[in-house]
Amino acid sequence: MARQHQDLTGMKFGRLTAISRVVDSVPTTWLFLCECGTEKEINSSAVKSGSTQSCGCLNKERRIEISTTHGCSGHPLYKIWEGMVGRCTRPQSTEWNSYGGRGIKVCDQWLNSPSQFFKDMGDRPKGFTIERINNNGNYEPSNCKWASPLEQGANKRNNNTTELDGKLIHIAEASRLTGIPETSIRRAEKEGRSISKMKRVRNVKIEFNGESMTMIEWAEKIGIEYGTLKYRMRKGWSASDALTMPVKQ
Repeated sequence: MARQHQDLTGMKFGRLTAISRVVDSVPTTWLFLCECGTEKEINSSAVKSGSTQSCGCLNKERRIEISTTHGCSGHPLYKIWEGMVGRCTRPQSTEWNSYGGRGIKVCDQWLNSPSQFFKDMGDRPKGFTIERINNNGNYEPSNCKWASPLEQGANKRNNNTTELDGKLIHIAEASRLTGIPETSIRRAEKEGRSISKMKRVRNVKIEFNGESMTMIEWAEKIGIEYGTLKYRMRKGWSASDALTMPVKQ
């Protein structure tokens, strides 16, 4: 059965009025007429959710309004402020997924006042860029500083690091400390979720041969996969069998 599409013809969303659906478009796209007179094909989901309210003229007007109102467009830090706001508030930004898309925001005092941002951050040393001290935190006075290229590189989130309890560490180390599989940590990183809030393995001690250690510690000592050991214990194996039975190849 063919999928039924909602008829948006004539409906208005912000500054956009739906004209006609673009045939066979995936995702569903409609041709909209903006109040400024521009016709543009736009993803209907973005329009209906409110994330897109114009052909792009609204954001442009807002930037002009802010720069005019505050008289800050000529300030040396204005471009930095504009970029910071853009990646956190505009889904069209190429950096949206790494910032606004994963919940990073600009505090109200900076969002509404470039001059306050300039005042709080002070003069920017040559070659330095703005950095959030906590990569999962927002742009706000207590979480931002000017950082050198070396500092930025050391704090940059990449495919092999994650943040745990406020520190950036290697994913393998985070997995060892929490018991969370590396694949789960990488998935959480991709989705912008903090592993500090994910459920950790209980530090249940296993007694064997006069020693008492957690499953993670036993797994490291005897050279068995932690997941295999956890599976055995959950199935009710004795500590002796769980720790000494060979793993089937």
